[in-house]
Amino acid sequence: MTTAAVTETVFQAQVVELARITGWRTMHVRRSIGKGRRWTTATSVIGWPDLTIWKPGYFMLIELKTDTGKLSPEQTDVLTSLQAAGIDARCWRPTDWDEIQATLSRRNDATARTRSDIATEALRDAKAAKETADG
Repeated sequence: MTTAAVTETVFQAQVVELARITGWRTMHVRRSIGKGRRWTTATSVIGWPDLTIWKPGYFMLIELKTDTGKLSPEQTDVLTSLQAAGIDARCWRPTDWDEIQATLSRRNDATARTRSDIATEALRDAKAAKETADG
């Protein structure tokens, strides 16, 4: 990917497309025109990351910036507090493309469970509980 003057909007579209291709689900809060006819992002937390991405076994919150873009103090604070809570929260820039590709291309690890696995375990546990109750 070329990083020459990539806007944040274009960069986000590239990250979302790579995520989709590699099996991640994504969500981003869209910008809208708010009070005073100024662009705003409608969240209750100032500095909330641009993207939420997940797939079985992984959950990440990503702030996207251009190569010259600066994190606001609020964005830095939110990323730090999310990391302290054990969430994989990070800032990506176009120059991080190799890391982004490696991160989004990784396979599910052996501990990742599918909905089918969870349902099977729940049925097994319910059956075992019934057998215990029945004596």
